[in-house]
Amino acid sequence: MPGVHCLRGRLQRFADLIAAANPVYGLVDADRRRLITHHLLDSLAAVAALRELEPRATLLDVGSGAGLPGVPLALALAGTRVILVERSTRRAAFLNHVRRALAPVELTVVDRPLAEAALAPVDVVTWRAVAPLPRLLPGLLPLLHSRSTVALYQGTAETVHRELAAARQAAGARLRARVIPLAVPHLDGERHLILLRGLKA
Repeated sequence: MPGVHCLRGRLQRFADLIAAANPVYGLVDADRRRLITHHLLDSLAAVAALRELEPRATLLDVGSGAGLPGVPLALALAGTRVILVERSTRRAAFLNHVRRALAPVELTVVDRPLAEAALAPVDVVTWRAVAPLPRLLPGLLPLLHSRSTVALYQGTAETVHRELAAARQAAGARLRARVIPLAVPHLDGERHLILLRGLKA
């Protein structure tokens, strides 16, 4: 993992890039403090759990938007190539600007809908606040292999229960699920990470 001070500096630089582009691109509805707590620190809360996954050489961030959680994860997870899929051409242009500004970083930007991305299967798929699992799952299946993990950022226990029920309906007995409570500094409220394996036979 990058040094703490180096990582902090690069995250601050990323926050600066979002703040500068936000008036034009409408990336996040947040002031600087909320951007740090509700977006950057929230994205990083899953790092410890994701670092334990095997394999995790490739990670796909679906509907990346401002680069969340993909960019913070790319900065924190050394050795993991992070692919940001963003269908908005304008936001994809911002993500390419971020990739250049934060170089060297293992980031690839794909500026098209997930169904048109033509990607090889990846080790980990994640997203924040994009869509419920049942809506995304049909498009995700071609991007999974038998050892892939789907990592869902979720809020309340009620939401976790709903997403797990949908996943079990999709995968049946193959599904292996783990729910990890997340502690986000300076952020009140429930946060969880759901790790799903067995969605692809």
